[in-house]
Amino acid sequence: MTQIKDDLTMNILNLMRKKSKICRVIPNRDDLLLLLHGMSFFVGYEEAMFCNEFMFEVSQLLINSIFLYEDGYYDCAYYSVRQAYELLNTMLYLVIEDSNVRLKWLKKDRFELNHRITQKLEQKLNAYKEVKDKLADYFDHLKELVQNANKIIHKQGYDTFYRVQVYYPQSYNYSLEKDVQLFTEFLKYTIGYYIIVYIIVDPISLALSDEEVTLKYILIL
Repeated sequence: MTQIKDDLTMNILNLMRKKSKICRVIPNRDDLLLLLHGMSFFVGYEEAMFCNEFMFEVSQLLINSIFLYEDGYYDCAYYSVRQAYELLNTMLYLVIEDSNVRLKWLKKDRFELNHRITQKLEQKLNAYKEVKDKLADYFDHLKELVQNANKIIHKQGYDTFYRVQVYYPQSYNYSLEKDVQLFTEFLKYTIGYYIIVYIIVDPISLALSDEEVTLKYILIL
């Protein structure tokens, strides 16, 4: 009797893990994962050495997002990509501010929100503003992708609900194909932003970059 009860419990728990989730397939997922695995960017000058931990974390967040999305945890996947995007902004902000601001971040004191950080980057970091002006379409579309991701993260609209997506998607105009397209685009644009931010922090890296590696990044993205 105990064995039957244990088996029933395990069946229920396994069902709970799988219930109301759709496993998604990301186009070129292997290429994207290998790209992220190989993105071993490293800042060499002392004042910004702390950036290396940020960049390692961003890579891990983006890798995690792919596996989360594939396993059906789509809202968590969007959130992980947005975390990567915001962490890159925080990193840039800490580069331009004094050590007191970094200490505030380390102590988990009250800290600036992302929209205020991006405003300050435009005001204080010429390289950021110059790149943003020259790549205005890229930055505008990335901002749009972040806004679309926020709708999913914050569950705005029934089509962002797990149960709706699985059982009655047509009733609320949910399209799995469009969702995969949106997530993949958001992921790729954030990877591109990762490369842009690295070049802003360590511009000499652009001059020393391997042309073949750079071309590989461009072809995948």
